[in-house]
Amino acid sequence: MQNISSLAYADFVRASRAGSVDVEVHPQLASHVMDTSLMPKDYRFAYRLWTWIWLSLVPVALAIGSLYSWWWTPALVALLVMAQAITRSRTATSFIVDYAREDELFYDIMVQLGVMRVSENPRRTG
Repeated sequence: MQNISSLAYADFVRASRAGSVDVEVHPQLASHVMDTSLMPKDYRFAYRLWTWIWLSLVPVALAIGSLYSWWWTPALVALLVMAQAITRSRTATSFIVDYAREDELFYDIMVQLGVMRVSENPRRTG
């Protein structure tokens, strides 16, 4: 992923509000950023809480699987683990973009580190 953005922060915020911006976030890097002090505590807390909610469903899946049929257990656990991984990545990506709209320094750091790539989409501009 390139570490160059064609948009300055003010243009990013304006285009974001207008819905005429394309933002690509590197999912693995976004997950790592969520565990650093670059993110405010409320974002980190929500991210961890969301992760634990999904992980807490694994014992529920084990209980349901043991009540009905043994083959349900691995199927339910595998489904929950995949769902948790997908939602964790999407949550991190969403939080990165949301906070980048709020904080110019964070936006600049994310672009420079290659976590975000931002470009204006001319097809979306009015």
